[in-house]
Amino acid sequence: MDVKLIKHNRHSFITSHFRFSLLAFLVGVLANQTINILGTLKAGELLAFFYLLFINKKVAISKVPASIFFAAIAWSVAQLLSDVINKTELTDAVKGIGAPLVFLVTLTGLIAFLTRSTRRLPSFLLGLPIGALADLLLNPRGHYLAGANPWKWGFESIVSSLALIIYSFIIEPKLRSPRKVNIGDLLYLFVVIILTVVSLGNESRSSLISPVIFIGYLFLRTGKLNRYINLARYISPKTFVKPFALVIIAFLIGNIALTAVFQNSFVLSLMPQSSQAKTIEQSSNQWGLLFGGRTEIFASAQAFLDKPLLGHGSWAKDPIGFYTTLRSDRLSESGQDVNYDRLDYILSSSDKLLIPAHSYLFGGLVWAGIMGGIFWIIVLSYVIRTLLNNYEILSYYFFAQGYGLIWSIFFSPFGYSSRFNTAIFMAVLISEVCFSNSLSAPGLKQQA
Repeated sequence: MDVKLIKHNRHSFITSHFRFSLLAFLVGVLANQTINILGTLKAGELLAFFYLLFINKKVAISKVPASIFFAAIAWSVAQLLSDVINKTELTDAVKGIGAPLVFLVTLTGLIAFLTRSTRRLPSFLLGLPIGALADLLLNPRGHYLAGANPWKWGFESIVSSLALIIYSFIIEPKLRSPRKVNIGDLLYLFVVIILTVVSLGNESRSSLISPVIFIGYLFLRTGKLNRYINLARYISPKTFVKPFALVIIAFLIGNIALTAVFQNSFVLSLMPQSSQAKTIEQSSNQWGLLFGGRTEIFASAQAFLDKPLLGHGSWAKDPIGFYTTLRSDRLSESGQDVNYDRLDYILSSSDKLLIPAHSYLFGGLVWAGIMGGIFWIIVLSYVIRTLLNNYEILSYYFFAQGYGLIWSIFFSPFGYSSRFNTAIFMAVLISEVCFSNSLSAPGLKQQA
């Protein structure tokens, strides 16, 4: 088939009108419910497992990128060896060894479900925030249950996700001229700004990046960033090392920019006084705001260097508080004030301290050694390369969520909810690319 015709067909799929699938919507609602079976799971993880039992497993597995599939298996094996060597408690070991396997099964099942029909993907995504709202109200937990800022710890992500999905899969496909900024774009930008102001007022400083990302996406969609995309493609060939290095450089530059932005008096004035004080404190060290806000990296980096091959085991313990103390000492050395009284209280009152690791990447490195980190580097490289190679046919959802995943790989803990959310994004990204690649072949299914 002619290359131009293939590109046109791909574009026609991305810009097709939203078609609702009740089945996929209800699956999305149900999938986001939290359950407790041998640990905390999302119902969607069980649904993906049972779905795989009744379909052609070989075909389903074939849709998962081989590098991600084998890296997940290698991570689980390394975690098993690490737990044996470190004599990890059985309950912790089961959860640690099972984490990459649960992720892989969920990813495979979701891809198989979503690629069965072009109608399922957006409807499934639309059901997820509705399910998250139901789960939040019926099964409150964590900071939301404690009543500490219900917007930041509950409603913010639900409302933002719903707005993102409506724009990306209902409004954006109907835009008359994707190469120009339309009224629908401006309306969504207005919503994003309103949500950002509300979130900043509720101590959610990370929301400030949302309008920046969307404005950047508009420049990308209208062709203003093509030369920079081509440059990124040129320096990111099919090896996971260079995309990883590219992201590291971007974060270092971003750290400088964010530190300057959050020290701006106007930006600080949008925050409550407690957030202002916290921001000023975290940006007072020589490493900048990102490292001042994610000080766990000082401890987890040293923990990895101490046991680089197989790590410290699942739910890696810090029995004498060495790494917990090291985290504070390194921060103090960087010029930031440290509350050592608080540190003494933590050391004396905690029965089982964990090695600080507030990161998908460093969590894997600390728990399972090098293979736990390589998995996330491979995922990171796959996401970056896929976004670069398909930016002309992907909607805003993929760039917003892609940024979220990249951020989490470096700066967020890998818990049960993030495990499921990561599997969702990866499944949606892989499914969308599968749809685009299959449009040159006849017989793409349209049923619910």
